[in-house]
Amino acid sequence: MKTIVESGISFGLFEDDKVFHIEKSDLYRRMNKGSVSGVKSAEFVCSIEKNRIFLVEAKPSSPHIDNNEKLYPWIDDIANKFIHSLSLYSAVCLGMHGDKKNEIPKGLLKMQNSFITLNCILVIKGHKEEWCLKIQDLLRDRMKLHRKIWNFEVIAINEHRVVKLHLGVPINYIGG
Repeated sequence: MKTIVESGISFGLFEDDKVFHIEKSDLYRRMNKGSVSGVKSAEFVCSIEKNRIFLVEAKPSSPHIDNNEKLYPWIDDIANKFIHSLSLYSAVCLGMHGDKKNEIPKGLLKMQNSFITLNCILVIKGHKEEWCLKIQDLLRDRMKLHRKIWNFEVIAINEHRVVKLHLGVPINYIGG
């Protein structure tokens, strides 16, 4: 069983064969070796339900939702992390990187030949629900074409909703 801690949030426990920690993979590291603006990555890909995949990005905070000058570039960065991560994960599953397919856990590889539901989940620690909803709307709009192509959903939540989605328990979180 695995736990992944990012941005002060503990995700897991995940079955070893159902979580791929992208940022820690050799392929991701190799792709970005010596690169200043290389491939971006969400934290991890996991499956906790049959035929459902979560692509998760965690942030300790975000720009204020009324500060468009900082918020829109931040939204673009998050969108690129999801798009790059989905592309990298899919490319590896399809064998586009040869021997690197063995980096994807077998439980996630098995899902490639079946109908799946994909959710891109942004978790922002300490955010109010209404702030998350505004960020979610901006992300959905920014990723509109990719959402059409890949048929996925984008969800922005705070650390308390992580528990409700069964993705883990936030550090120092007690109660509901």
